[in-house]
Amino acid sequence: MAEILGIVAGVTGIVDVGIRVSGRLHKIAKVWKHAPDEILALSREVSDFTAVMHSVEDACRSIQLAPSASTRLASTLGDNIMKAAELIRDIDDAIQELASLPKLKQRSKWLSLRTTLEQKIKALHGFRVHVGHLLRAQGM
Repeated sequence: MAEILGIVAGVTGIVDVGIRVSGRLHKIAKVWKHAPDEILALSREVSDFTAVMHSVEDACRSIQLAPSASTRLASTLGDNIMKAAELIRDIDDAIQELASLPKLKQRSKWLSLRTTLEQKIKALHGFRVHVGHLLRAQGM
């Protein structure tokens, strides 16, 4: 039960950071007249990931209500949530740095961050798909 509470707390933190990152990305895309496709892809992936995290939160709450539910699922989710939390914080740090710069410097900074953030988009997508499969396998 304590493990589930920890997962719910972790997911809540991820959702909070995901919403913040999405907001910053939307703001950057709006300020730039022609935002790079990667910015828009990152924004979509963070939004999709945040939606899956909401599903995880709901699933954890139902596991709390049904203690006989799989503890293996809880353990697997916990491991994935910790890795995803680190990844989303890294993305948040990079986007926060980017957003804090004047508009003209944002584009040059974006060029230096682009490859790293593209890798993080792929990793975030991988977590989202994996967690989605876990939830579907459990019928959640």
